[in-house]
Amino acid sequence: MEAELNPTIAASVEVLCQELKAHGYSELVVGRTLRYAGMLESFMERHKTSGYDSTAGAAFVLEFRQEHKDHDKANEVDLFVQRLNAVMDGTGFIPRRKLCAPEILPPSLEYLLTCFLEHGADSGFRPSSIQLYGKICRWFLKYLAEEGVAEQKDITTSAVSRACLRVKSSYYFSA
Repeated sequence: MEAELNPTIAASVEVLCQELKAHGYSELVVGRTLRYAGMLESFMERHKTSGYDSTAGAAFVLEFRQEHKDHDKANEVDLFVQRLNAVMDGTGFIPRRKLCAPEILPPSLEYLLTCFLEHGADSGFRPSSIQLYGKICRWFLKYLAEEGVAEQKDITTSAVSRACLRVKSSYYFSA
């Protein structure tokens, strides 16, 4: 974390950030979480709140909603407080989106994906870009595998065409 947070929330925010990373959330989401933690810290200092509890969290969300008219950001702050409360009371991580495990690929296709993502990292791609490319490429390679492609030599234009159509449909029409 960049700045020192109030000790009553610092450990919980750290755990929350680790949970977000473990569930595959991007660095952007983790960064937003840290920004909201800083805003919560400022709120607690302004209101001379010595320790954090769910009441302080609710007051923070209420003040944020009154000061900011952006409904989406207010919902993000509300979710941040819900997640922080869940970490602090031990009830578990609260996802905003459906969590799923990555698709398992044949070893040779997994190797292709790994090489591609390492090349992106070596080329200076942002971590969020690498994560997005990895997600889309994993779908593509999964669809290639479903077309009977197990190795590089099995890749045909027909299999690539069908896999591309399925990736587009999954990417744009997924819930």
